Amino acid sequence: MFKPESGHLKIAGGAQYASAYWSNGDFSNTARIPYQFSLNGMVSWEAKNYRISFNANNITDHLNYASSFSTSRAVPGPGRSFIGNVGLTF
Repeated sequence: MFKPESGHLKIAGGAQYASAYWSNGDFSNTARIPYQFSLNGMVSWEAKNYRISFNANNITDHLNYASSFSTSRAVPGPGRSFIGNVGLTF
């Protein structure tokens, strides 16, 4: 019969915010990059010799920009993503 082991539950989260800014290549201030926002979270369970974790990044799927150049080009950052992990220690 399965007996759950005692372990440790961990929950973490964070938020990142940056205000809007003017593109570096635009000295006339005509290209403005909007504010950046990302909400992230993590849940993990650790017991004897294993760890299971689940991460969620950019939970709100806010459109962020990773970089910009010139007055008409910007590279979008990653959208919502999920990562699962299982680790064993022996």
